[in-house]
Amino acid sequence: MLRDCRVLIAEDEALIALDLAHAVEAAKGEPVGPFATVKDGLVYLAHNDVHAAILDVHLADRDVAPLAMALLDHGTPVVFHSASEIPKEVAERYGPLPICRKPTPAPHVVLHVAKVLGRAS
Repeated sequence: MLRDCRVLIAEDEALIALDLAHAVEAAKGEPVGPFATVKDGLVYLAHNDVHAAILDVHLADRDVAPLAMALLDHGTPVVFHSASEIPKEVAERYGPLPICRKPTPAPHVVLHVAKVLGRAS
């Protein structure tokens, strides 16, 4: 389903992050990260590309808005995985975006990633 796709994971809860990474691998994708901070995700993106991203709204250092906007500005599909609302500035700038409310199981989140990539079966 996600063969040859690099999927950035930004999640500061270790068990959730690992669960998402395993679900991406099970779908034959390549998990990138997980990153617990916006800063670490932005540093990675400064030198690397990804095909999609799974983002928690609140990371260890701040809300995910700068990372989400960097990805979306480059045309990278984003799926939010959070109990919180998408940051206001992101929603205003990009309109409705997919969100999987926690505790959505990781395989279902990955299915949403496949859908935004046009790879769902």
